[in-house]
Amino acid sequence: MDKKTKILIVEDEESIRDILQAFIQQNGYFVITAADGIAGYNLFVREAPHLVILDIMMPRMNGYELLTKIREISDTPVILLTALGKEQEQARGFDLLADDYIVKPFSHTILVKRIEAVLRRNKPDNPPDDIIRHGEVELRRNSCEIRYRDALIDFTPKEYELIKFMLENQDHVFTRNHLLDTLWGEEYYGNEKIIDNHIKNIRKKLDCELIQTVWGMGYKISSENPK
Repeated sequence: MDKKTKILIVEDEESIRDILQAFIQQNGYFVITAADGIAGYNLFVREAPHLVILDIMMPRMNGYELLTKIREISDTPVILLTALGKEQEQARGFDLLADDYIVKPFSHTILVKRIEAVLRRNKPDNPPDDIIRHGEVELRRNSCEIRYRDALIDFTPKEYELIKFMLENQDHVFTRNHLLDTLWGEEYYGNEKIIDNHIKNIRKKLDCELIQTVWGMGYKISSENPK
């Protein structure tokens, strides 16, 4: 198991969340947590975890709804963790493309074994490293750097976060409001034009069409190399 593997736990009960985090971290994983579905989704798109452990009965957005939103943009493995043990409830989870389903109460040791099994099944042939390359653009996660044609480009923290998020979710069209909620947070009440300004600045610094405008919808980075 790679000790850099990042696991997101979305669980509204603080005591359970804390116990899970401590136990899973003891087994060498890096763990991040959220207390409800909306916070969990925002953390998912921002942090790009390798696996999600997801409770079903949560406020604001339940686990089924969150799983559906995750599957719209990612095939990251998801383990559902819940007290709902009926066959039809488990079937619904698998229909929504969950990778495993664990009913409370459960053994923490078995949970870790399930995590290992799911990660093993979903291990890519060529595991991603800390560098995202897209045409002549290179983003380095560890050092928070972006290079273009091997030259280091000076971006603000928000510009870097915007490029990183969109590179990690290529071909997905994001509205201004979605980008605001994800990168600035739900408590931000400023003008959505701040997104346009950031993208305008990014385009000035990169002599290529990295971020594309999808008229009437928003912005995206295509998986095809920029021109």
